[in-house]
Formats: sequence, C-alpha cells, structure tokens
Amino acid sequence: MAAAQAGQELGGQGGARESEPQDVVGKSAVGAATTAAVGLVARAAGLLTTVGVTYFVGKADYGHANLAMIVVGVLHTLTLLTPQQALLTRQEGFEEASALVRFYVAWSGVLVAVGLVLGGGSILAALGQPEATGLLYVYLVAMMLERLAVVPALRLNYALRFGELAALDLWANGAYVVVTLGGAALGLSAYCLPVGMVARHGVRLALLGLRYGATLWPGRPPWGPAEQQLARQLLAYALPVHMAGLGEFLTAYLDNVVAGRFYTAAGQGLYVVGYTLAITPADTIALYGATALVRALGVADAGTRRQTFLASLRYLCLVLFPMATGVALVAPTLERVLLPARWQGVAPIATALGAGALSVGIKRLCFVQLTALHRPRAAAVLDGLRLACFLLALLVVVSLDGERRHLPWIGWAVSTAFVLSAVVALSVSLRCDGLHLYDAVRALAPPLLGSAVAGLVLHLVQLGLQWQGLPPHAGRLLGELGAFAGAYLLYLRLAHGSVYRTAAAWIVAQIRRRS
Repeated sequence: MAAAQAGQELGGQGGARESEPQDVVGKSAVGAATTAAVGLVARAAGLLTTVGVTYFVGKADYGHANLAMIVVGVLHTLTLLTPQQALLTRQEGFEEASALVRFYVAWSGVLVAVGLVLGGGSILAALGQPEATGLLYVYLVAMMLERLAVVPALRLNYALRFGELAALDLWANGAYVVVTLGGAALGLSAYCLPVGMVARHGVRLALLGLRYGATLWPGRPPWGPAEQQLARQLLAYALPVHMAGLGEFLTAYLDNVVAGRFYTAAGQGLYVVGYTLAITPADTIALYGATALVRALGVADAGTRRQTFLASLRYLCLVLFPMATGVALVAPTLERVLLPARWQGVAPIATALGAGALSVGIKRLCFVQLTALHRPRAAAVLDGLRLACFLLALLVVVSLDGERRHLPWIGWAVSTAFVLSAVVALSVSLRCDGLHLYDAVRALAPPLLGSAVAGLVLHLVQLGLQWQGLPPHAGRLLGELGAFAGAYLLYLRLAHGSVYRTAAAWIVAQIRRRS
C-alpha cells in the first residue's frame, strides 16, 4: 500500500507504460531524487574539502581566492544568458536551439576571458585585493571549461537521463576533492581552490566528450532566417530568466564582497567558510532537485502538475529543513572539532545563516515552477525583489556596525532577506497555478514541525552535555548529530506516519530497482 502511494505521489515506475505526463513526472521524480542524492554526496565531500583546506590556507588567502572567483563568476553569469530553462522547456527544435546556444556560450566566454586578462587586475585592485590577480587567471580556465560543458550536459537533462548526469557529477566532484586537497597539501596555498575547479570542469567536459560524443569546441551553426527567428525566441524567453539568475547570483556572492570590503579579507574568509557550511549544501541539493523537475512542473494536465509541485515541496523540504536546522545548531561543536584554532569565528556565521538555508529549497522550486509555466517575467520580478531585500539588509548592517565588530550580522541580514523573498515567491507561485496557501501549509508541516521538535531535543541534549562538563570532541559531535536525526525520524514516524511510510517505501523501491 505504501509503495503504491509512493509511486502515485512521487512518480512511481510501474511495469506498464504510463501516459506521457505521468511518464515525465515519474522520470523527473526519480531524477530529482537521484541528482539531489548526488548533490548531498558532493556537498558532504565539498564540506570535508573546505575543512581540510583550512589547515593549509589562511583566512586572508581564502578571501583572495573567493573574490577572484566572484569577479570571474559575475561576468560569466552576466554573459551566459541562462539558457537552461529556455532549452529544457522546448517541445520541438531542441537540437537546432542547442547548437545556437552552444556557439554563443563558447565565443562569449572567449570575450569574457580576454576582457578579464586585460582588466581583471584593475578590478581587484579597486576592491582592495590586488593579490588575487593570479588566482583570477586560473579561475578563467575553469570558467571556459564549464561553459563548454553547459549544453552537452543539458542534452542529458532534456533526455531525462539523470542517472548518467549524476555519474558525471560524481566523477567531477571527486576530481575536485582530490586535486584541491592534494594541491593544498603540496603547498599551492589558495591556488589549490581554482586548480580544483579546473579539475572539476575539465573532468566533466572530458567525460561528456568520451562517453557521449560531445565536441570540445562547437562548430558554426547555420544562420539563416529560421535560425535568426529561433534565436529571437530563445532570447525573449531566456532574458527575464537570465535577469533573475543574475540577481540570484548577486545574492549568493555580494555578501562575500561586503564582508571583504568592510571586514577585511580575513573576515571574508571566515564568512565564506560559514556560508559553505550553512547555505551551500542546501542550495546545491535544491538546485539539482528543482532543475530535474522542470519538465514535470510544466506538464499540461493541471491536476498532475499541481500534485507534483506540492509533493516536490514536501519531499524536498523533508531533506533540506532538518539539514539547515541541524547545521545551525551543531555549528559551535563542529567548529571546535573540525576547524583549526585560527579559524574560530565561523560558527556564529553558520548559525546566523541557518534560517536562510531553510528557505532556499522553497525559492528554487517556485522559480522553476514559474518558468515551467512560461511565466519567466514573474520569476524575474521575484528575484529582483529578493535582490532588493538583500541589498537593503546589507546596507542596514553596514550602517549600524560602524566599528566593524559584528561580522555575523551579515549572516542574519542574508537570512532575513532570503526568508522574506521565499515567502513572497511561494505566494506568487501558488496563485499562478491555482493553488491555495492551505495546500502549501499541509505540504510543509511535516518537515517544519519535525525540524522544530528535533531542534528542541538537540538543544536539551547540548544543555545536558554542558552540565556534565563535556568539552567538544568528535564523539560529542556524532552524538549531537545522532540525537537530532533520531528525534526527527521518530517524530515523522509517530506524527506523520503516512508521509514517513511513503518516503521510506519509495526509497526502498528505488534501491531495489537499481540492485
């Protein structure tokens, strides 16, 4: 019974061939779970890599690497024009459209690289960190490799070949971990970070070429009247989405720049590590899961589409809410156990960003829902609102903290902006597809209440450990995490038995399917 319910709600894989909408939903649900699981593994490896790098790289050097990455990333994102949704939502002409997009993405990347080779040093000097110039040049190599892999990877996504896409990401992230930690141990200092990114995107592109026949460099596509009309269609759809994506990129990195500009490069290094612990894991999983659901959230059948959105909201947050809450609460112990003494100060930042981490899954899913419904302008407006809240919150912090002694205030400001924008995005997304607020409350109640109960249990456990006078150590960290996870699962099983059984049965079914 539970397995059947799981198949219906999450897109089960029956023996007989399903109708097209159900088939898309089913494959997308499996793809979302698969890619989210890969994202979870990747972020776990990424967190271990970040912790390992702190033993070899100082806070200021880490800040320099982060600023170089941001400068490259801003121009990379600005010129990419965000083709993902424009391609994935196409019903016909995908091959012709993808050829045009790949040609543009490659050659615009060349222009970005040339421009930053000539002027990147001046930009970094104006931001107060000219020492980051050499790092910027290495990040440019990683950027070009990433751009060349964008469209070949989208082909796999469009074909719903999520398992193969997940395997690519596993290999790429494995290369990043090995090369980054190896470079740090060999004395590359902050250069281990961009070199690791080169390895990540290089391995991904190489595998796309070797296994799926992707060419290293795109050929010149035809450019007749039909192609010109197609390009205009792509641009008209992609431009609002692109502006929203650019706003999202700024909200992901502008706080880092503010931390470096007003709290020194060492402060930026602390903030980046805190952000990596709190926000990055949740955002990565949300991105993978939501992207895999683009086609499912755009099916024509309204009932199927709405059910898919609410189920996606519930089951994505069943993972993300406890993850964000747990990291925020165990951050003090984690800092003392895993980070070197010179990196103390990360925990208050990670705790401050916890509420923001809770909201990223909701925001990403709503963004994908609106673009799948061909409402890219609404999605762009929402991201613009998020950016406005973000900038206002940062301005308030900079104005109030005149002595620059409260770096975690940036984290609280970011969390406030993220939560407010997620609430607005959810309201708009529900209205656009004829859903009610009550539907969303029912979907979010199990993960939200479960995380709250588990957080309370963890807090009591921590008070008991402190009363016993036990200092932070590896065993205590594992005990805190175990208490939180156990309380969360027990609450779900007792208070939301159908949700627990549905999720458990679906997971077991997918494991058996692959064994």
